[in-house]
Amino acid sequence: GLDPADVDYVEAHGSGSPSLDPLELTALGRVLGEGRPADRPLLVGSVKTNIGHAEAAGGLAGLIKAVLCLEHGQVPASLHLSKPNPEVAWDELPLVVPTGLVDLPETGRPVVAGVSGQGSSALNAHVVIRSPAPAEAPAAPRTARGLAPAGAARPTPYVLVLSARSDAALEALARSYADHLSPGGAGAAYSVRDICYSAATRRQHHEHRLAVVGASHEELVAGLTGSPGLGGRPLSAVAERYRRGEDVDWEAVFGEPGRFVPLPTYPWQTKRYWPGEEHDDDGGDLASWVLREHARTGFDDASTLTDIGIDSLAKLRIIVELSKRSSQEVDPEEFGRLRTVGELRRWTRDLEAAAR
Repeated sequence: GLDPADVDYVEAHGSGSPSLDPLELTALGRVLGEGRPADRPLLVGSVKTNIGHAEAAGGLAGLIKAVLCLEHGQVPASLHLSKPNPEVAWDELPLVVPTGLVDLPETGRPVVAGVSGQGSSALNAHVVIRSPAPAEAPAAPRTARGLAPAGAARPTPYVLVLSARSDAALEALARSYADHLSPGGAGAAYSVRDICYSAATRRQHHEHRLAVVGASHEELVAGLTGSPGLGGRPLSAVAERYRRGEDVDWEAVFGEPGRFVPLPTYPWQTKRYWPGEEHDDDGGDLASWVLREHARTGFDDASTLTDIGIDSLAKLRIIVELSKRSSQEVDPEEFGRLRTVGELRRWTRDLEAAAR
C-alpha cells in the first residue's frame, strides 16, 4: 500500500463552491496530513482556476494537469486566489495552494499525486498516480526467446510496423519515425526491441501498411527512407504478411513482453470542409466508406464482417450513418443478415441505386 503522507500533490475538484470546497480540502488535510513532516505540506491545486469548470471534461483536464506536473516536476499556480476560503482551517491543516510555480519535493522516491473528481449525481472518484522510475539503460540484444548469446556477431533484428488510413498519412508517419529514430531524435534513447514492440502492440493497424526490419536505429531509418529491403532477413516473412494486411501474432514474434516507449503520433491529414463546398471522399461508394471507417483488420470479399471487427454494436451505428448518407430508410433486419464483405458491397450498391 501507499502511506497517505507520501502523497505530494492533489489536483482537487475545486469547483469554487462555498460549501463543497471546505469539505474537500478539510478531508484531504486530515487524511493525507496524518504523519506528514511539517516541512513538506500537501500541495493542492485545481486546473479550474486556469481554464474554468469544463463541465464533463473537468476531471480529465485535472488528470492531464497532474500528469504534466509529474512529468515536469513542478506545480503551476492556482489563479485568482486573493482570499482563501475562511471556512478552511488553513492554520491547522498541512495544506498549501501554490500561488506561483512550485517544485515538487525530492524525496528519493517516485513523486505521488492524487486527482479528485465529483459528478453532479454526488459520484466521487479519486485516482492516484506516480512518476515513473528512472529510464533503464537500453536492454541487451534479445532473441524471441530471451537474451542473445554473448559474443553474438550482430544484434538481433526486429520488425517495425507502421500503418495509416491513407498513403499520404503513411508517408508522413514514416518520415516522423525516421526523425524519431535518427541521432538526436527522442527514439534514439530507447532500444530497438522496445520501439518495435510498442509499435506492434500499442497501435491500431490500418489498411495502408509499411514494415521494415533492422537490428539498429540506423538500419530502421534506412528502411523507412529508402527501400525496405525485406529479402534475406530473418523476419522478412512476418513483415511481408503484415504488409499484405494479414493478422500477426505479435506474442509469438517477440516472445517475452517488451517495455512500452513513446512513439510518434498519428499524422492527421487536414482537409477543407467549408459550407457550400461539395466533397465526395468515397467516390459515391458506400461500402468503401463503411469498410474504411469500421473495419479493424485487412479483408477481402470473402471476409466475414464479424472477423474484421464489425459486430452488432458497430452495425447499429452503421445503420444510422447509412440512413443519413443515402437518405434512405435502412431495414435493420435486412442489414443484419449481411455476413461477408462481398454481400455488403452488393447490398450497398442496391441502396445507392435506390437513392438515385
